[in-house]
Amino acid sequence: MSSFTRKEIGGYFEFEKLTGEGYHKKSVGFNLARTALVAYCREMGYNTIHLPVFLCGSVKRFLELHCITVSLYNIGTDFLPIDLVIDDDDLLMIVNYFNFISDADIASYNEKYNVIVDNTQAYFRDFDFAVPSIYNCRKYFGVPDGAYISELEIDESKYGRDTSMGRFDHLIGRFSSKASEYYREFKTVDESFENSKVMLISKITENILSAVDYDSVKKSRVENYKYLDSKLSEYNLIQNDVKGVPFCYPFLIKNGCELRKYLISRNVYVPCYWPDVLEFDSSSDLEKNFAQNIVHIPIDQRYEINDMDAILQIVFDFLEGVV
Repeated sequence: MSSFTRKEIGGYFEFEKLTGEGYHKKSVGFNLARTALVAYCREMGYNTIHLPVFLCGSVKRFLELHCITVSLYNIGTDFLPIDLVIDDDDLLMIVNYFNFISDADIASYNEKYNVIVDNTQAYFRDFDFAVPSIYNCRKYFGVPDGAYISELEIDESKYGRDTSMGRFDHLIGRFSSKASEYYREFKTVDESFENSKVMLISKITENILSAVDYDSVKKSRVENYKYLDSKLSEYNLIQNDVKGVPFCYPFLIKNGCELRKYLISRNVYVPCYWPDVLEFDSSSDLEKNFAQNIVHIPIDQRYEINDMDAILQIVFDFLEGVV
């Protein structure tokens, strides 16, 4: 009589199983923030969602692809919504830009509307009250997929699990070599998310996140942010008031788009978030100015104070007209 094991035994080794726990242990993990948002709308029965104009257009396109109606609202200088008109059975997404939005403001909107908080730029932010929140792993860590959503219970058997096969080349490449050599691979992966299925977070991403030293990550980000702010606050047209652990150092000056180009030319890769805003008819002058001239200076856990000094030298060369 022949027999076999259901589990494969022996042979070559897989990626090592790491030990520890992820940060959002009580939340549900999806492959992307946008798929987490679609899943939430489906699970909770929302057919219409209100999003800020000041947001990446891919989010709106993805929601509409999944038959969710999107209504757009503008924001003010405080990054909060203005002129909201919302039906009782609609969902309002508040974006916690740069982790600036206060608990009091979130609570106020949460009392009036059906709210979900986009904490893409605030991975470590939680609240003392119940409000669903989305956290984006890829914006904070070197992982191929991943997002978490709080205050949601699902039947996980309804969803397939992502594997992130084919999304590692840019991560391993940058780890071993230069970012510029693998930028094309990064863009290919990023663009592939436009047509992603709504799936659970991959096991490999959960595995990697279980080994992150989160206390060290927080410490580095806070120290780097505070150091830059101590040197740049007098030039910054944004009144920075970060609530907890920062995402980046948002630096707004009149010719920020030129500073961004100069930093990139000096190997400081600062992204231009939400460039679609410049093309939207519904964008206000304020939102276009934010999209064009806020420079998102990296302050994450990969860097130390000496790296911040190198960035500052480039910024001051620009401000002083040395270039």
